[in-house]
Amino acid sequence: MLFDPLSALAHVIVGVYSTNRKAEEADAWLRFGASLFGTAFVSFTGVWGMSIWALYPRLGVLAALVLGFADGLIAMAATAFLLWLRSPLTRGIPLMIPSQLAAKARQEDTTYTERR
Repeated sequence: MLFDPLSALAHVIVGVYSTNRKAEEADAWLRFGASLFGTAFVSFTGVWGMSIWALYPRLGVLAALVLGFADGLIAMAATAFLLWLRSPLTRGIPLMIPSQLAAKARQEDTTYTERR
């Protein structure tokens, strides 16, 4: 029998929903996880793509890919940090982050959108 991580994750999620007395809290945490994943994915790929597009003419392919990847990682960390700060679920949960990144993340011009 092969290990199937997606099936195991699905069993955990179903188990949490079926045994948890506070289904609303489990739902809120799953929504926060989905929001965190979506935020990280969109910010990383968006910044990586824009950086490659902007750096390629001056630096070439390899440098644009590497620097764009690094830019994407920083953007992903900053936006995930801001989402963590904004969520009521994470109040009281400590999060260690370099002070330079925290200061930079708070200075960035980010948009918080919510689909209804």
